Amino acid sequence: MLYLRIIQLRKTLNLTQDEFAFKIGISRAGLSAIETKRCDVTESNKILICNLFNVNRVWLETGEGDMFIEHNPLHDEFILLFDNLDINFQQFLLDTAKRLLDLQDNIL
Repeated sequence: MLYLRIIQLRKTLNLTQDEFAFKIGISRAGLSAIETKRCDVTESNKILICNLFNVNRVWLETGEGDMFIEHNPLHDEFILLFDNLDINFQQFLLDTAKRLLDLQDNIL
C-alpha cells in the first residue's frame, strides 16, 4: 500500500509531516490526507519523492526491492545538461529517451 510506504519513508528519513510535505511542495494537510488514504499520491509527487530522496520507484509503488537506490553520478551530469537545453531540445530528448526505453524493453 503506497500510503504506508510514504509513512515508512518519512519515518526512515526522520522527517516530520511538516518537513516532508515542505520538501515535496505540498501542505502538511495534503500529506496527512495521503498518509490516511483520503487522497492519492500524484504522479508528479511520486517522481519528486523518488528523485529528491533517491527512492526506488519499484519499492515506492509495490514494496518490492530496496527502499533506496544508489546515487548515480551520471544522473547529475544528465540533469545539468538537460537544464541547459532549450525547451524544444528538452522535449526532443524526452521523446528520444522514451523511444530508447521501448527499444530496451523489446531487446531485453
